[in-house]
Amino acid sequence: NLQPEKSQTYEIGFEQGLFQDKLRFGSVFFRTQLKNLIDTKYDPVTFFTPPYSNIGKARIYGYENTISLNPFAALKIDIGYTWQDTEDKSNGDELLRRPKNKVFLAMKLIPNSKLDMNLKLVYVGRRSDVGNLLLKAYTKADLNINYELNKNFEAFFKIDNFTDEAYNEVINYAEPGRVFNAGVKLSF
Repeated sequence: NLQPEKSQTYEIGFEQGLFQDKLRFGSVFFRTQLKNLIDTKYDPVTFFTPPYSNIGKARIYGYENTISLNPFAALKIDIGYTWQDTEDKSNGDELLRRPKNKVFLAMKLIPNSKLDMNLKLVYVGRRSDVGNLLLKAYTKADLNINYELNKNFEAFFKIDNFTDEAYNEVINYAEPGRVFNAGVKLSF
């Protein structure tokens, strides 16, 4: 029987804008204490991973640094880096599937009032998984294009993982390759 997770998080940080907010940077330190963390526990003797269970207490701490550039109204660039350290307090191991390092780059271009284009690149560092196996680091890129046809209709085109990166969030479960989506949104 799973018990609900409980957590307590502390954050301290700052954010500063410069040059009429054309440049913003910030940094935050975080620390989270968890009780009744829900996760899997791998049994190295039987090679069996039972359903989710409460693994007890855990700790996560780290920092995130961000920079935002908005050199002109039509372009915004966000860059961020996160470092974190995790620990399962019951055995001292790292928590599963949580990278120590993660980096993102997001660019938004709005050439006119009807069109916006978004590109996002994410690097996720190596992370441990069940059985002391390592999930390899990967870099994923996504592209979104939206065009307002009129005040009620918007066409969109989206490519997730447009570089067709092969990666796993969980060992032996591959994530989709390149995925195309297109459609129209109706709002009223």
